[in-house]
Amino acid sequence: MPKTQAEINDLLSNNGLKTIFAVLPMLLIAMAITVEGFRRPPISLVTALALLVGGVALALILTLQRRMAPELTLFSLTPLLWLPIFDEIFTAYKTPFILVCVAFLVMGALIYQMIKLNWLVRVFVLLVTLAITFVFANHLAANYWEMVGNLVIGHCQPSAPDCNTVIGDQLTWWQLIFR
Repeated sequence: MPKTQAEINDLLSNNGLKTIFAVLPMLLIAMAITVEGFRRPPISLVTALALLVGGVALALILTLQRRMAPELTLFSLTPLLWLPIFDEIFTAYKTPFILVCVAFLVMGALIYQMIKLNWLVRVFVLLVTLAITFVFANHLAANYWEMVGNLVIGHCQPSAPDCNTVIGDQLTWWQLIFR
């Protein structure tokens, strides 16, 4: 880990592109998976497919050019694992959940790049980050479905246009994080 301002500046200047390369495919893929859900997200299906293909292609190109480590390439595909976890969750909840989970992944990727220890320790950081993010994503989904189960709305989702009355405590997405 860098200790002085000079080391931090060196990390940012010499490895700035490397850092961007480490997280850009992950961000593109995460944005792509927000397209499925109730109430269409602000991106279209075509845009989401372009983001998905672009993210995967960028990760592969960077790996082939040896600008991105293969383990980081696999790590950048992690948002695809969230598709079944966040499936059928209302978009107003799902999109922030995905962005919060991506923040964990970005931190893990940055720590991976900052550590100057051997390969095994660096990969361990990625694996721990994956485990934490996976548990956190399941926590968010479970809290969401518990909230929906406590609402008296029949077959409807919160804020669905065809449901007029919701009886119960509808929580915000950030409240579900800390629940």
